[in-house]
Amino acid sequence: EEILEAVSRLRGNLMEAAVLAFVGGGFRREEVLALYPARDITWTTVTSLDGSELVVGKGIIREAVTQLDGRKTTKTWRERPFTIAAPFAARLKELVGGWPEDRPLITRKDGAPMQPTSIPETWRRLFKPSGPLHGIRYVQFRTLRHAHETLASMAGVSDAVNAAVHGHSEAVSYRHYHARQAAEADQVAIAVSERLAR
Repeated sequence: EEILEAVSRLRGNLMEAAVLAFVGGGFRREEVLALYPARDITWTTVTSLDGSELVVGKGIIREAVTQLDGRKTTKTWRERPFTIAAPFAARLKELVGGWPEDRPLITRKDGAPMQPTSIPETWRRLFKPSGPLHGIRYVQFRTLRHAHETLASMAGVSDAVNAAVHGHSEAVSYRHYHARQAAEADQVAIAVSERLAR
């Protein structure tokens, strides 16, 4: 809920496109910096289990940008496919649909590419009193990628597939990513109440 609130508050903000890619596609910060929507994302429609059509963004992660090395191959030294999930993809397509091929997904206000070390500071400023995320509990920028991993895990994606999609070189357990849900908290309260009533 907090992530969705943040996404809605960032509408029109410089960081909106990057946040949509992180939460909807599970990218690493360095990978988003190497992403050029006009050349790297293909928009397509898929049919969901209930028969509705969803817009998704697909492509291959081939490169990353780091502070020391500039553009290089990805962290795992291999290419991997990505799919940006709906509804994040639909909004992202709306944002970047007319961009030129040489415009990266995330830029500074002047249109120049953003550096890896400046992203977390830009993110922190969004939570200040004058920022669009003021009043939302602060989370680190990398948590946006974890949100995608959490959503996938909660949707029933196996740990092995989840790890592969996110470019992990070994299996990861995602149980610790699960956020406590209100319904689960209610079940615990009911169980404790029933136990105490005996």
